[in-house]
Amino acid sequence: MKELVGVSLYTLWLVTASVQDVKYRSISGKMMLIGGGIALQHSVYQCLGGHSVWQMILGLLPGVAFLVLGYVTRCVGSADGMVLMLVGFYMGWKRCLWIWLLSLFLIGIWAMLYLVWKRGCSKRRLPYIPFLTLAWLVCLISEG
Repeated sequence: MKELVGVSLYTLWLVTASVQDVKYRSISGKMMLIGGGIALQHSVYQCLGGHSVWQMILGLLPGVAFLVLGYVTRCVGSADGMVLMLVGFYMGWKRCLWIWLLSLFLIGIWAMLYLVWKRGCSKRRLPYIPFLTLAWLVCLISEG
């Protein structure tokens, strides 16, 4: 039951962050703190249940990679990397890597459709968090 509540809270947080990302193209510091608090609470619960701390720590790596990519290319927002780090901390590295790759695939499909629809206009920045949220939901549904 606690697991269901935690996943529901985190999913609600991701949906709210997605709306904020679409509307403002940024995630507020307050939202990041809330997500971090939910992830931290979940990780403590997982550690008490005997899960590996290393799974959670390694789960941060895809987000760190995304932050570095954003710093180098200036095409990825820092909030995108931080939210991915929180997802990795919450889900562990294996599921986070799967979610990350699926979200990149989904945003890639959307970007191609957008380019075709707008006839090559590529100056618009796409919000990433909604695609991360969609990949999160696919992961949850596929795991049952």
